[in-house]
Amino acid sequence: MGTPSTLLWKLDPHTKAKHAILSEYLKAWFQIVGKTHSKLIFIDGFAGPGRYSEGEPGSPLIALDIAKKANISSKILFQFVEEDKNRFKYLKNELNNLKIPPSFDISIENESFSNILSSTQDYLERNHGAPIFAFIDPFGFKGIPFNLIKNLLSYQKCEIFINFMIDSTNRFLEHPEKVIRCYIYELLGSSDVSSIIESDNRIAALQRAYEERLKSVAKFVLPFEMRNKKDRTQFFLFFASNHRLGHIKMKEAMWRIDKDGEFSFSDASYGQQSLFRDFNLEQKIRGLLSEIIQNFATQTVPCKSVETFVEDKTIFLKSHLKNALKIAEEEAKISVEALKSDGKKRIKNTFPGDTIIKFC
Repeated sequence: MGTPSTLLWKLDPHTKAKHAILSEYLKAWFQIVGKTHSKLIFIDGFAGPGRYSEGEPGSPLIALDIAKKANISSKILFQFVEEDKNRFKYLKNELNNLKIPPSFDISIENESFSNILSSTQDYLERNHGAPIFAFIDPFGFKGIPFNLIKNLLSYQKCEIFINFMIDSTNRFLEHPEKVIRCYIYELLGSSDVSSIIESDNRIAALQRAYEERLKSVAKFVLPFEMRNKKDRTQFFLFFASNHRLGHIKMKEAMWRIDKDGEFSFSDASYGQQSLFRDFNLEQKIRGLLSEIIQNFATQTVPCKSVETFVEDKTIFLKSHLKNALKIAEEEAKISVEALKSDGKKRIKNTFPGDTIIKFC
């Protein structure tokens, strides 16, 4: 959707799915980092009014509610940024009506996200040591320069979840006004877009380009595709982190929304099937098995090494790995030693980390 003309607007199915992914991840994030840090920071860069037209909560209220239920002792700084004056006032009123725990420090800014974080390094230094989760959810491509994203991710304890408005970016890529094109160049971190323009599939080319840019500054990057009522790709959600556990937890969140493993959601099919839907994954599990066999061909390794490969280098989870290894053993594509590396007997059809696997 474009920028809404009304103060509040309807909650679309794809936004509901986006919030579901955010919620699932924040449940894990607050709990995990809250156990080891005395201060946490949640940034909502395009916070909106806080509610939708039928009263549903927006991302600021969702984050606050999850943090309350986490019941951790850490101090949590919530920074909500909203440039539109009317939405800012509405959000401020919503926040004033909430009962805020004393450990919460809420800051609400009527400013642009890029201006608030223009001195990113100063911001990070002021909050040295605190884990940061930044939710960046604009309506278009203006005001999210890649340099800002790069600076955020240079801080090892920062993770971002960003809405890359790929459809509008594609449509305005060759806009006659230079200032419009410059917003896109800033977003992509480069003015060299000739290969994208010449591509047979510009949406796919844009996705690859932005994903590769994120991978240049983050160890782990996950994309999730959102499609509109016409089943047209509207935007991609990108998660970027330098933390392995964060990467795994976000994958788990995405799998809960799309159990087909496509990491995609479409408004066109919403209503015909449940948002949290189930699929037969056997074909995809076999695809995972092919990746594993190709990577570990002729090697003898502990199962833990295979787990690390699956969790770090594929979209799959440890639970999928176990199913793949069961198939591989049944079909004699691997042989499993009777004794684990600790000398204890391995239980049939189980694959703990110290299981020794020989790939044919």
